[in-house]
Amino acid sequence: MKKTALKIEDAYFFDRIKPEDRRGFFTTVYQSDWHELGSEVQFNVSQSRKGVFRGLHYSEGAQPEAKFVSVLKGEILDFIFDARPHSKTYGIIQAVKLSAYAARTIYIPHGCAHGFVALDDSLVAYAATKLWNPEEERGYNWRSDATEFFIRTNMEYEFIDPDNIIISDRDQGLPYF
Repeated sequence: MKKTALKIEDAYFFDRIKPEDRRGFFTTVYQSDWHELGSEVQFNVSQSRKGVFRGLHYSEGAQPEAKFVSVLKGEILDFIFDARPHSKTYGIIQAVKLSAYAARTIYIPHGCAHGFVALDDSLVAYAATKLWNPEEERGYNWRSDATEFFIRTNMEYEFIDPDNIIISDRDQGLPYF
């Protein structure tokens, strides 16, 4: 396993070991020596069709959520937006392509908003550092001045039309940064 720092402060990706043979492959999605998740851990899986955009989400509260994200099927373009006012990388957004084939896991630190667009039909797994609490959930609209140009350009590069993405009413109604 190789750990690589991203340009967002405290964010990393992990290139996982993925031995393959005629049966398929085996890989570890999360192990505790990468980063301690704590005593409250929630594992989630989302299924998305090509062109679905989810995010940009983060949580607040006494113990904000951090998470590991891995793709189990398909490919996504993952976005991390640093919304932490005291961070050296505050206001910066970064995109990382994740796929089941590449066996890469990304760590998103607490206070950073997270979202992705599905580049094809995808299953995405999350290991979160706390149990989901809807009252602490927050987010930003992807069309915020700080993020829209970057996200739109990256989607177009991947042949996803940003004007025809599939997005929930809730995410479409998120406030602008």
